Amino acid sequence: MDIPTIAYNRFYEVFLNHIWEHHLSEKQKKILGEPDYRVWKECKEGTDKPIIHAVLPRHDHIYYNYFYQRLSEFDPNNRQYGYINDALIFDALKELNFEIPKKIKNQSLLTPRVKAHILLQLFLEEHQAELLIQSDSLIIFDWQTGKVRNIEKLVKRKQTSALKKNERTEIIMNNEQHKIEEIIRRFYNNISKPDLRAAWELIAPLTQKLRWGTFEQFELGYTNTEGIDHLHVWDIQIGEVIANCKVFYEDHVNIRTGEELGNLDILKVSQLETFNSRVNSLKSKAQAIDFKNFEDIEIYKLFDLTVSEYIWYKNNMDPAAVAAIFPSQKSYKVPRLIHVALTKHENMWLLKNFTPVRTHQIT
Repeated sequence: MDIPTIAYNRFYEVFLNHIWEHHLSEKQKKILGEPDYRVWKECKEGTDKPIIHAVLPRHDHIYYNYFYQRLSEFDPNNRQYGYINDALIFDALKELNFEIPKKIKNQSLLTPRVKAHILLQLFLEEHQAELLIQSDSLIIFDWQTGKVRNIEKLVKRKQTSALKKNERTEIIMNNEQHKIEEIIRRFYNNISKPDLRAAWELIAPLTQKLRWGTFEQFELGYTNTEGIDHLHVWDIQIGEVIANCKVFYEDHVNIRTGEELGNLDILKVSQLETFNSRVNSLKSKAQAIDFKNFEDIEIYKLFDLTVSEYIWYKNNMDPAAVAAIFPSQKSYKVPRLIHVALTKHENMWLLKNFTPVRTHQIT
């Protein structure tokens, strides 16, 4: 079926959070830290079955991150509708506890395709306030009469042609870009002051809940931040309810380090034993403070200036506890490149997601 692009984006967000809440173990959640694309790489605990195949067993032929891959095709900036398999969206919406209404009268019309459209209609009705979708061709079930319209007789939806870049459109888009840049600048300026409570209020409520839970956890994440400067915002892409941009800044941080981390970036392959010795030294120090998750730290993070911050924050430790592993303190300027997503909330742009951009990656 064809579904509105903004509806798919909302469905993806809801479905991802549902998988996070109901199908990942607490251990998996702790390792990941937050619900994002990495969720799809997980297997159902105790099995080697990808999480999506465990949740939707009728569709074990699809790629493990199928829903995430489809996001690129459902880009609100480029198209208004996209296609998704009827049976797949039906099973996914059933997983989200949507059911065919019992009051439906003309049961003979309930083909698999019609059932999928009915569940989509129920999903759109539940999220109508956020999506603001109004299309007669999406409504096939009448709540008052209990009747289902014959889907084959619906008027075929006309594809909307590309908007002309007239003067009015340019003015509107420029105004929205200005609003988005202003929100981002306000957020990072508040981090730098610091006025973390003001920064917190610029984050979408759902992101507050899922990523941090409480303001105190958000505040804890900036324990080492001394200031931010050289902020740049560019490549702003705006959809109806979602916007994306890139942000660069220099992060002034005061963080802990140790002799084991010194000059790691200049070690040669011939010095592999030296590297192993340093890592084992860190492991011994971690064991001495009963820090059991040190072995789960990704190796590449050891080459990051902020590795000590990453360790205590990811593992919900007291920041002071890592002093036993990293006894020294130093101030650094750390360049940050972030992909920032925003969402429209009560007619105001709020920050939805922060994804650090790695400048190189082997896949």
